[in-house]
Amino acid sequence: MEADLVTVAARGVWSAAHTSPTEIEEGLRGLIQESHAGDTGSAAARVLNLVAVVDRDRRDEIDKRLAQVGRYHPSRTIICSVEPGRTDLDARATLAGILDQPAGALGLRHERVTIEVGTEHLSHLDAIVDPILITELATVVWSPHGHSEAVDSLMRLATVILLDSAAEPEIAPALARVSELAQRAYVVDLAWLRSTPWRERVAATFDPAACDAYCERKLYIARQVRRAQGKDMERIERLWVITDAGKPRADVLAATEGTRIARNENLSGGFPGNTAEYIYLIDPLGNLMMRFPRDPDPAQVIKDLQRLLKYSRFG
Repeated sequence: MEADLVTVAARGVWSAAHTSPTEIEEGLRGLIQESHAGDTGSAAARVLNLVAVVDRDRRDEIDKRLAQVGRYHPSRTIICSVEPGRTDLDARATLAGILDQPAGALGLRHERVTIEVGTEHLSHLDAIVDPILITELATVVWSPHGHSEAVDSLMRLATVILLDSAAEPEIAPALARVSELAQRAYVVDLAWLRSTPWRERVAATFDPAACDAYCERKLYIARQVRRAQGKDMERIERLWVITDAGKPRADVLAATEGTRIARNENLSGGFPGNTAEYIYLIDPLGNLMMRFPRDPDPAQVIKDLQRLLKYSRFG
């Protein structure tokens, strides 16, 4: 059973209204020192910072999602709760410990800081969050309710940016945002991670909507190579990124049934070479694994993909 997190009562809470980043850091530090003095059976976890930028009126849903993480909870979670119209900062810090530890085991404590911020704070959110981070740890930034200006501000502090393209109403802007951020940081799309039990790799092609003979050939090979994987075919998704504003022909759409189609004229810039000349194989984290010429030997592609799937750590 996954370990649960529980707030350490009484001695594990600090809060302040109309506060500042410096006061928040000092309050949290004092809270940790107090905990160290009174508890020799636990130690602070030191693995990861998580900075989550959320809408205040939707914070409960994020709390529920974080509660499901169990023992994989970040060492320090900083929730920036956005409330339109707010001009000052309120903050609350808590310590939490993992229950159900084996007898005699050293317990682990995690820290959570919730900062009430206004939309006017988002463009300089890095200055608010920076003093509160554990400096030697990797920092993950997650903004599930949009607030792109907050993500841009936090970029210099981030080791990883979490995005969820499936939550966006339009696939093209979502992919464009992933591509743009990937030029500046390591990006993990939760939509890929969520689907890893059934989708291992994406075979992507980039072509105009008119789809010439080479385009049709690439789409056909992607389909046949996927089918050739037998029981592993469900681990492969096909994606055609349309690189112009045109409309695909009905016969092409019919021949490529089951292929996901996205439209973005700039996304191809994140891939090496002339993208119209290749079929790209992308892993669930969005990393480029292989590329094949536009008219490859299907038998060789099948062989390469079978080998990759066989030794994949996700398989």
